[in-house]
Amino acid sequence: MIRYAIFCPVAMAVLGFTFTRPFKRMMQPILSALAAICGLGIVAMIAIASPSTGYLYYAGLLLVVPWAYAVLQLRFAYATRACVAIMAGYEFVALWLKPTPIEILINNNFFFLSAVIIGMVAGYTIERGVRTDFLQRRVIEDQRAELAVHNVQLDSALQASLEEVRRKADDLQRSRARSATSTTAPSSTWLPWPSSSASPRHWPTTTSTGPKPSSTS
Repeated sequence: MIRYAIFCPVAMAVLGFTFTRPFKRMMQPILSALAAICGLGIVAMIAIASPSTGYLYYAGLLLVVPWAYAVLQLRFAYATRACVAIMAGYEFVALWLKPTPIEILINNNFFFLSAVIIGMVAGYTIERGVRTDFLQRRVIEDQRAELAVHNVQLDSALQASLEEVRRKADDLQRSRARSATSTTAPSSTWLPWPSSSASPRHWPTTTSTGPKPSSTS
């Protein structure tokens, strides 16, 4: 009756609330309350059940502990609060509301407390791993951003260096071209060939610088 009249409607309401926007901000306390309601519901069934049946119902609490720490992925603090509330409720029922024989009480508390301790270790380890992974991702993102900035700076410096090299190469080529033009001289003097209509006296004359032959009379 308790599981169908209390826990199942609450669980369905929480499931429907997960599709709303405010759930992300209130997820941890809501899921912690759901885990506590689940465990306290089992404690209530232990309280109203017959002694022979109630002594065995504590086994259901062993399922709530890993469900709260691992399946719901509650934070360590929220999951521990829920488990402490469940333990307090169970001890109240087992000691005062429905006194349990000491042998059975010690046996049940041993396994229940062991399950809680194991769940606490598992929850702490999971949360620490998640936090470490988050911090490492942040460090990697920061390093990637710094590397991108350095790459941009190196690319700019490389482009500037290449532009300077191209400019110097162009200056060197122009300097070589000017030097070649200024040092080139004509190898001979060209004289135009006289046309046939020109008179012999208009022909160009050349002077011989060699020795003249001696004439003998």
